[in-house]
Amino acid sequence: AQVEKDQYALLITHQLKSPLDAIRSQISLIRGGYLGEASPEVNNSLEKIDGRAQNMSGLTLDLLRLQRLKATCLNTASMESINLEKILQKCIDKLTPFANSKQLTLNVSFNNFIYQGIPDQLEILLENIISNAIRFSSEKKEIIISTFFNEGFACVSVKDFG
Repeated sequence: AQVEKDQYALLITHQLKSPLDAIRSQISLIRGGYLGEASPEVNNSLEKIDGRAQNMSGLTLDLLRLQRLKATCLNTASMESINLEKILQKCIDKLTPFANSKQLTLNVSFNNFIYQGIPDQLEILLENIISNAIRFSSEKKEIIISTFFNEGFACVSVKDFG
């Protein structure tokens, strides 16, 4: 029953994502003036609608990530040595357009080290933390992402100014 419930949640999440993306795309066209001039009142309303749609898109993506994480957690046999810099760079590459849309600077400083774990789980974890930092940061700020050793422990730090 739980598997069927998870599959249903995944299906609904995918069904919500497409119309939200279409709504946000149309809002961008209107706000960009591609469909004619809009009044300040209309632009103000569109900004509010887009903000709410963006929040819903974020929740939808969080649900997709949760489902992906649940699926990878079931497979503990895939433990391996992970190049942390490679995983972080993959996450940053994926999230840079989102950061650019808010005019955020990603300040990155890596000390490369190897981590023993499940690559998909680590990628989901880091992507979620970095995307939350982007989502809740004020525009035109920076996010500092660094790796370092502290008293014998490997650390990953994501600092935002939101």
